[in-house]
Amino acid sequence: MAFVAGLIAIIYGVLKDKKRQEMKREQRRQQRAQRKKHR
Repeated sequence: MAFVAGLIAIIYGVLKDKKRQEMKREQRRQQRAQRKKHR
């Protein structure tokens, strides 16, 4: 059971990290769009 729990924790952490990276990428894209609007 401990092995399965560890595996789930690793997968959960990886998925969380991917979501965080996607959010950062989305924020950067929005910032670029805002800069273009200012011009």
